[in-house]
Amino acid sequence: MATQPFPGTISSFVAQAKKRRGMGTRVNVFIDEKFSFAMSILVIEKFRLARGMVVDAALLSQLLREDCDSQAYAKAIFFWATAHAAKPKCARA
Repeated sequence: MATQPFPGTISSFVAQAKKRRGMGTRVNVFIDEKFSFAMSILVIEKFRLARGMVVDAALLSQLLREDCDSQAYAKAIFFWATAHAAKPKCARA
């Protein structure tokens, strides 16, 4: 059962144990001691999120939008890298 992300005060970050292919490094964000959402480490660094920081509804919306963009970019790079590696090399005569 998925929970909806909710605003509040960031209490902790926990790195996800499993790194999913094409997703990059992700971190679980806990707000008021409860899991709220997972986010790319790049987005967390970009917005300089830290424990004790208050995340309001507007910032949460912006974070989720940015994370969605970050996921799309990571998947595109992963797809390009795997497709490029799989391309057969043509030998010239």
